[in-house]
Amino acid sequence: MSGIRLRDLTKSYGSKLVLNHITADLPSGILCLSGSSGCGKTTLARILAGLEKPDCGFFEGITGPVAFLFQEPRLFPAFSALENVSCVGRVRSSGASQPRLRFGRSGRRLSSGGGGPGSIAPSGSGSAPEREAEGEARTLLRRLLLTDEDMDKRPAALSGGMNQRVAIARLLLFASACGGNTVLLDEPFKGLDEISRQAAAELVLERLVGKNLLVITHDRTDASLLGAATLSFEDLARGIFL
Repeated sequence: MSGIRLRDLTKSYGSKLVLNHITADLPSGILCLSGSSGCGKTTLARILAGLEKPDCGFFEGITGPVAFLFQEPRLFPAFSALENVSCVGRVRSSGASQPRLRFGRSGRRLSSGGGGPGSIAPSGSGSAPEREAEGEARTLLRRLLLTDEDMDKRPAALSGGMNQRVAIARLLLFASACGGNTVLLDEPFKGLDEISRQAAAELVLERLVGKNLLVITHDRTDASLLGAATLSFEDLARGIFL
């Protein structure tokens, strides 16, 4: 498995230069990228995920869809914790590329796109792929120390740490089947207590074998939990590598 190759990557926002002609060969496996707030770590991750375009330069070594865990959970407010995870499997099993959802002013789900391609079917509709996705979602959430009662709650009724674990479970369900070779984790264990952090790290290592993981973090403990090499963004920008 090869790593990610960065070539002359440059990105500015207005007059602020964030990435300055970065060229580097990132190693395969698990790499923790540390650095001060605002130095460009998340911008680099967003470019690698295809969410931002560089002003110039390119990268190589990423194949298939990129699984990206954002700093904030970004859960559907009208879905239960279980639905937030299992919907990834339902969309994928139907061949959908992008879910179509409508919500009322209260946040209540009104429809799921009419049941066609790109829709998310209501939980419990009973097809074999949906039952399989729900079963896998339950397994992941239990491994992340959520109870069956927690799984039935919407994000607003859960703590910040619980919502982060739901987001991790959703990422793992997607990443395990999407066919891509790269997973980006932006502050993945933020807000988790020691026990939850350990459980999450063990599950990440178990489920993402064979993929390149780029972990953005301020916490050196994350690198220890994942057995990862660590590189500061400042060294990366100066051309000092592992």
